Amino acid sequence: GTDAGRDASPDATCQPFDAGTIDPNLADAGMQLVLSLHCYGCHQSNALDAGGLILSGHNTSLSDGAAIFPPNLTPDPATGLGCWTNQQIGTALLDGVDNQDASLCVMPRFRGRFLDAGVDIDGSTAEIIAFLRSLSPVSNPVPETVCPASPTTSDGGDAATE
Repeated sequence: GTDAGRDASPDATCQPFDAGTIDPNLADAGMQLVLSLHCYGCHQSNALDAGGLILSGHNTSLSDGAAIFPPNLTPDPATGLGCWTNQQIGTALLDGVDNQDASLCVMPRFRGRFLDAGVDIDGSTAEIIAFLRSLSPVSNPVPETVCPASPTTSDGGDAATE
């Protein structure tokens, strides 16, 4: 299968998030979580010290054997998370499901492992969402991921335990 969430182009119903409503303390806490979970290892093309935490996606495959392109997590409406709801971002983080209810096949599932597992998007998950919302939008169309036949991280993997 493919990651259907790659088509993030805004449509008539897209209401980009207003970054002016972000609690800076929540965003700072989220940045610490993003760093501790090593999200940049997949969602950033350049080394962390070569430009800071950008999270604009990865344009080269992470695998020689599959087409795995982690998406742009910046609030760009056309190529990132700019038109996703907080609930959609939370579901992607917790359960590895995109904004179109398709599996993000190689995304670790963080529900109950590293992030809050409640029904509502709150606590540590809300902190990460606030941080992602606070990033500068970067227009970076990332190629579509083609899910491997046997995803190696379908059980949550260990990407965040390095």
